[in-house]
Order: sequence, then C-alpha cells, then structure tokens
Amino acid sequence: MRLAQVMAGARLGGIELFFERLTPALAEHGHEVVSIIRRNPARAAKLRAAGVEVSELPFGGYFDLLTWGRLRRLLQGFKPEVVIGWSNRANRFIPNGPWVRV
Repeated sequence: MRLAQVMAGARLGGIELFFERLTPALAEHGHEVVSIIRRNPARAAKLRAAGVEVSELPFGGYFDLLTWGRLRRLLQGFKPEVVIGWSNRANRFIPNGPWVRV
C-alpha cells in the first residue's frame, strides 16, 4: 500500500515517538511509505537511516502558503492510497484528493 504520513508534531512526545517506530515498521513490511514532517533534523535523520523517504516542511500558521503548496505537490507526485495526518495541525494542511484521509 502507498502511505503518506504527515507529522507536524512537537520535537518530542509520545505520538512523535510512536510515529518514529511505526513508519519504518510499515516500510519493512512492504508498504511504500513517505513521511512529510515538520522540520526536525533528528527525526528526519532517524527515518532516513531506516530507509524511509522524508520531506520536511514548516507547518506554520494558517497563512503558511509554502506548506500548503508543497504538501499538495508532494502528495500529487507520490500518489498515495492513504494519507495519515498525525495532528490537527497536519490535518489542516492535507488537501482533498483521490486518497483516503485518516
């Protein structure tokens, strides 16, 4: 399955740590996974070391047009079957598309 995981969470927390464990596990079990995360060099390095494709975006406030446009292009290019938003902030930026939003 083609999965896009969108994480705009804090630097460290329970959800963020679970995300860092789940994402590589999904890839190891044969899913095509891309992670689109709020800028976090340590998290990005950890995911890349596990073989996960990572894109980092600012995920700022409502007027963060950079994230809106880049996220749309990333998702349209990857063509996921499912897009998983890991926070209210992440879900706010996920555009409608042919994918299932979770």
